[in-house]
Amino acid sequence: AKRGTNSTMNEVEESNRRFLRELNVEQVLEVLEAMHLGRYKDVFSEKQIDGMVFAELNEALLEHELGVKSKLHRLRLLMVSKGKQKVNCKGTQINRLAAKE
Repeated sequence: AKRGTNSTMNEVEESNRRFLRELNVEQVLEVLEAMHLGRYKDVFSEKQIDGMVFAELNEALLEHELGVKSKLHRLRLLMVSKGKQKVNCKGTQINRLAAKE
């Protein structure tokens, strides 16, 4: 049963990443606002971070290129970029994925 759970979680993560990759820069800025990380909107806008780029971000890029100094903020952004956390831009609501047991 555990194998099925991992498979389901991988499918959910990939679905979330597909959704993220389709976002334009303005929608990525909405994601930041929804996450209460609006302080990074200016730099994300300046660097033209769209969903395709967001999905490929890593800790080094967040810290050194985008100036996200807080390790917790980087962790939260990476959870979204890797599909582990779902973001609803239209409703500006974030839904943590629940592991199916």
